[in-house]
Amino acid sequence: SRSAVPHPALDKSVSVDQLDSVLSETDVLVSTLPLTSATQGLIDSRRLALLGAGAGIIIVGRAKVFDCEALADALDAGRLSGAVMDVFPVEPLPPSHRLWSTRSLLMTPHCSVDDHVGYVDRCIAIFADNLTRMAKGEPLRNAVNPALGY
Repeated sequence: SRSAVPHPALDKSVSVDQLDSVLSETDVLVSTLPLTSATQGLIDSRRLALLGAGAGIIIVGRAKVFDCEALADALDAGRLSGAVMDVFPVEPLPPSHRLWSTRSLLMTPHCSVDDHVGYVDRCIAIFADNLTRMAKGEPLRNAVNPALGY
């Protein structure tokens, strides 16, 4: 994260500048990162090599945070136990793209946020709350910050 604020559901939270120091002890790397100038290519071949043998990767943020060629290389070489991608460098992923034949890679159709039970209700509640906040001149929830890129 940008701030490394501890969270009770996490064993450890680190900032991006501390990332290299924890990759070797990472069992599963879950990426929910947005694509910004600071995150594009963040997980490259060097960082993938820092992961311990048998680590897994889950990508539900933006795919271009990863060097997907380097990820495919690591998977095909058996250095990682596997990866799950719900986002891709190009969508839809062309039929000829290497990722389709990459070993130990599970690809899902950009549906990780698909929560049939409560997603729409939560979106409507946030929209209604933001409409009220805007009418009162209060700050909006979940507002995009152009300075951060998301």
